[in-house]
Amino acid sequence: MEKAFEDFARQFAERIVRGEYESAREFLAPWLRNAVSAEQLETIVREGRGENPAPARFDFDENESGLEDLQVDPSSPPTRPLPAEITAQNYRLWMVIQFEPDPDANTGYDTSFDLWMAVVDVDGALKIGYLEAANAD
Repeated sequence: MEKAFEDFARQFAERIVRGEYESAREFLAPWLRNAVSAEQLETIVREGRGENPAPARFDFDENESGLEDLQVDPSSPPTRPLPAEITAQNYRLWMVIQFEPDPDANTGYDTSFDLWMAVVDVDGALKIGYLEAANAD
């Protein structure tokens, strides 16, 4: 994965781990930021996590899917249609951030949840154009 995507994912994930949902919204594309408040972002995380422990660390991975490859699938993200604002011109990457609990906490869990996202370019800056939490497998 390119360093720019790694840095972007790391900065966003750090805010999620710290519970800084308002500042995490800065990483959302304008159409998503207008639709998702800090409280709604926290709810997305909480519902994605379910009964799993709170995240303390993370890892990320890219998927080589192009925009044309991302079809709605009720069993795997994206489970909803992507926003019309995501185009072939601004789409950059489909990726997942895998959140994990503190390994020293001995929770019995290896994972907390996953955040899947479509990364787009908005005026030269990387942004999240689509975001979906999923229970980690």
